[in-house]
Amino acid sequence: MIRKCKRPAGIALMLSLVVVVLLTAFISEFFFATGLELRSMQTFKEAEQARGLARLAFKAAQMGLLNDEVNFFKNFKQLSDALSVSSVPWQDGLLVNLRIIPQDGLFNLNELDIRGGGDRDRVRWELFRNILVDMPMRGVDPALEDQSLPEERIADLYAALVDWVDGANTDYLGASGGSGAEADVYFSADPEISIKNQQLDRLSEIRLVRGVADSGLAWVDWERHFSALQKSTKSDLYPEKLNVNLATQDEIITYLQRRRIEDFAFKSTTDRDLQKNINAYADQAAAIAELLVPEDEGGNRLPYDKASLEQRLRGVVGINFKIATQIFSFKNEYYRVQLTTSVNEVDAVLEALIHVPRDNSRIGQRVKVLFITLN
Repeated sequence: MIRKCKRPAGIALMLSLVVVVLLTAFISEFFFATGLELRSMQTFKEAEQARGLARLAFKAAQMGLLNDEVNFFKNFKQLSDALSVSSVPWQDGLLVNLRIIPQDGLFNLNELDIRGGGDRDRVRWELFRNILVDMPMRGVDPALEDQSLPEERIADLYAALVDWVDGANTDYLGASGGSGAEADVYFSADPEISIKNQQLDRLSEIRLVRGVADSGLAWVDWERHFSALQKSTKSDLYPEKLNVNLATQDEIITYLQRRRIEDFAFKSTTDRDLQKNINAYADQAAAIAELLVPEDEGGNRLPYDKASLEQRLRGVVGINFKIATQIFSFKNEYYRVQLTTSVNEVDAVLEALIHVPRDNSRIGQRVKVLFITLN
């Protein structure tokens, strides 16, 4: 008689448990991976929605800037004040940040396309130095916080920036006395950098210029004081002009004081006489600022034109009010736009530089987007 072999007790149960565990693990992994994929799809959708809102906000800003500039910024201040407290509902998401920064009064680095040694070089160098001595070094050494760069390093930075944009292949020799940087300097960089030798398309390009990245100067400070606009076709000693209709008292004071030059070794008598007049404005900067932006008028002061500006400046003793339009302007045409939108905490960040040509009544004629990034 053949006897049947019995399986050990519990084997079937153990096998069943193993199968259940494996199936459970498989199902859990499946739903986890599927959940991640669904969440990824949802995040992608929300990112696209946020970018769409950013484009709409940017379009709204462009349309607004076609209006009278003074009225636009007077109304824009209310939105800016609201955004400084919290995000603002916008369509199906949030407007987290919106900044519109006029660029016309900032130091235009493309104006460094010069040949060293002339009056224009002297003025550019003095102004550049006066700006950088007010820019504190940050994040390099706690002991150096709030100190400015030594003048010799400022001079080298100036020289390197001139060589980057001037189109020449010879080292800068000019008013700053700094050491320039041509192609041979960048050839040894790792990775190798090709010197541009032409005008900047955007300010961020100067991160490649020798000495900028390791200067210890915060990028936000570079953005606050410098621009990369098309070079002026005029022969003004100071091509950048501060818009007197939007400037605050502090901005006027700083702007004028930075234009003081002690050394009058100008080759041109016209340039020397103009600089003496500008120095007189710098000496009276506080009085001029108080006169042009009276605190009792608040935000209700009437916009200036050439006649009303000269008439107001007649009240300052010791200055030539007739050169006012060689120092101030009545409108801006270039703006940097920065904005952030959010949908369910998924952000989209847009940055752009735009040009808005304006007529004498400060009305924009059109909007040209010079560059834009959207992430």
